Amino acid sequence: MSLFNYVMHKVWLDQTRIGLSLYDTTGQGYLTEGDLENYITDLLPTLYQLEGLEKSFHSFYVCTAVRKFIFFLDVVRAGRVRILDILACSFLDDLLELRDEELSKEAQEQNWFSAPSALRIYGHYLNLDRDHNGMLSKSELARYGSAP
Repeated sequence: MSLFNYVMHKVWLDQTRIGLSLYDTTGQGYLTEGDLENYITDLLPTLYQLEGLEKSFHSFYVCTAVRKFIFFLDVVRAGRVRILDILACSFLDDLLELRDEELSKEAQEQNWFSAPSALRIYGHYLNLDRDHNGMLSKSELARYGSAP
C-alpha cells in the first residue's frame, strides 16, 4: 500500500507540474501573477465547492487566491513564483481539495480557499473600505483588527 501511495503521489505531482507549466508564459519554470490568475480562473469551473459563488465574485476570488500564492511564495518580490515552490507548499492541495463533492463543512471552514473563507475575507475588506472606492487607504488599513 505504501508503494501504491508513493506512486500515486508521484504521478499527481508530475501531472500537476505539467498542468502548471502550461501557464508558464516564459518557459522558465515560474508563474507570474498574470499566469496564476489565468490558471485559477481556468480551474474555477472544476472546483465543485465554489459552484455557489456568484459570477461577479469570481474576479475577487481569483485576486485573493493569487495574492496568497504571491505573498507567501515570492519572498524576494520578483513578481513570479517557482512552479516547484507551488508544488512543495500545501496551498495547491488546499485549493484542489475544493473539487471534492463530499467535503465536510468543517473542512471547508478550515480551508483558506473555500467559499466561506473567501466571503469572510471579502466582508472584512468591505468593512475596512469606509469610502467605498475599492481601495484601502493607510488609515482604513490601520483599522484592521480593531473594533468598527
